[in-house]
Amino acid sequence: MWSVTATATAVLVPNEERGTFLGAFMILGTLIGMGVSPILVSLGSQVLGGEA
Repeated sequence: MWSVTATATAVLVPNEERGTFLGAFMILGTLIGMGVSPILVSLGSQVLGGEA
């Protein structure tokens, strides 16, 4: 997955904007990973009947 993202970034994003794009991409990934994932795990646990 990361190789596809790196290749697409190298091909599609101009050199001048690549650093900004990668920074925004990392921030977005962190927000999703730290903010949304725990909520989804908790909801999935409730649906399966486990503790939440």
